[in-house]
Amino acid sequence: MALPMLRRLLDKRKAPPLLAAFVASTPGVVACWVVDSEGQSVLGYPNHLAVDLCTLVADLRVAKEPFSLAPYSVAPLFLHQELVGGIVAQSHGPDVAAHLSYALPLLSAALTQLVACSEERKDILLDALDKYREITLLYTIAEAIGACLEVDQIARLVLETSHKMIKAEQSSVMLLHPQTRRLTIHAASGVEQALKVPLREGVGIAGCVVQTGQPEIVNDPQADPRFVHHTGTIRTLLCVPLKTNEKTLGAINVSNKLSGEMFTAGDEKLLLTLASQAAIAIDNARLVTELKEKNSALEAALQKVELLEQVKGHLSKFVPQSVQKLIDANPHTPELEKQDRDVSILFLDIAGYTQISEALDQGKVNYLIERYFSSFLDDIHQNHGDINETAGDGLMIIFQDPDTTRHALQAARTAIAIYNKTRQINADLHGVYAPVLVNIGINCGVASVGSTKFEGISGIRWTYTASGPVTNLAARLAAFAASGDMLLSPELARRIAPQFVVQDLGWQRFKNISEPVQVYRLLTERPAEEPGGVLRH
Repeated sequence: MALPMLRRLLDKRKAPPLLAAFVASTPGVVACWVVDSEGQSVLGYPNHLAVDLCTLVADLRVAKEPFSLAPYSVAPLFLHQELVGGIVAQSHGPDVAAHLSYALPLLSAALTQLVACSEERKDILLDALDKYREITLLYTIAEAIGACLEVDQIARLVLETSHKMIKAEQSSVMLLHPQTRRLTIHAASGVEQALKVPLREGVGIAGCVVQTGQPEIVNDPQADPRFVHHTGTIRTLLCVPLKTNEKTLGAINVSNKLSGEMFTAGDEKLLLTLASQAAIAIDNARLVTELKEKNSALEAALQKVELLEQVKGHLSKFVPQSVQKLIDANPHTPELEKQDRDVSILFLDIAGYTQISEALDQGKVNYLIERYFSSFLDDIHQNHGDINETAGDGLMIIFQDPDTTRHALQAARTAIAIYNKTRQINADLHGVYAPVLVNIGINCGVASVGSTKFEGISGIRWTYTASGPVTNLAARLAAFAASGDMLLSPELARRIAPQFVVQDLGWQRFKNISEPVQVYRLLTERPAEEPGGVLRH
């Protein structure tokens, strides 16, 4: 043991008093020194050397037991059975040897105990210092890992930290895929970098550690039947699981300590502490990644919903409201098939549309059509009408209601409102445009209502409409009307007669209708107190 080490191990408060007490209590002893194994003075009483003691120490290294060489007596100092120095006593006078043979070994034993205690305290302090460094390192890595949200980056930080805590030739961080249950290396150093083949859970030492959730120290992996990479380069192995309270995420492997020693329970405990922090960070990082993916999917879904809403908004301009309601009520299988229903059908068209188109440029024609038709929309919707078909100068409107009289009244009220709106706009545009006349025909009864498919070479087109004789007669009545008349079928006139004033125009024949039809003109709605009936002129 070197001089500085022995000097540090001897307690400077306790050793000098022992030497002084020894000199004072032992007859004939005048001085006493502690020397190291090279003969250099460490302590002495009194504090000076009278002679060169190198020769005596050289003899002590040979003898390794107490001896006397007048006027000196020498006793060895051992630590862990190793000679680290000696005690030299200088004496004179009779009977000194008898006293020294008893007292010098006692002093040697006392100083040896002091050295041993000092070394033990030193070891404790060094161990405490190592623990402090480990705790500081773990705290630092915990902050770094906790701030990281990428799994591979966390794996690299864990690898660097494990190398600082447990210096080894090679190490790796393996993670278990949640679906395939296979272990793959996400960070590695040494020969572990070349091990790219994934392990199944339960295969290999790492696979067994992940399966059981228990750490393992394998001091002879080449002889272990579970060991799958027999490269001969791995002599000792420590493997701990990356485990949270609920699941095992993977494993940390370290192999071949640089010191050449075996892995210890202390190494295992230290690596488990790191693994616990790393597992929480990896689990959090995966949750954050999963949340980001779900947020991205949700954002994409919301964009699709927004796009669909925009498409729906555009389609609503062209799709009848009755169809929209059927689809909203049952999006998967809407009831769009043809069904016989009692409905009221209203056709309207602008009189003299061809002449208007020839007299005005297309922009002005479009303006007029939009101005008049737009003014009709609120009244149509208010009376629960559904614009089913549009043409350049006309509309087809369907009124449906379980009460067959109610939808007939709604159709009549819509016609009166359109008539009044037309007059108002004509007044507003007086002097700018010629007045417009809107002719209307209304019929009611059972029609075939639903979707119709038209299939051709260019593709398939679907329409949703009401077809049959009821629709045909309503169209013929609108075509027959003139000068802004509102013409009704007999059935429509009968249903609304209690609440509306109508005029009998007699029997009329229409194209593709075999029998004559009695036609009525709608005049106005009756006041509430006036009794109903059909006017005939």
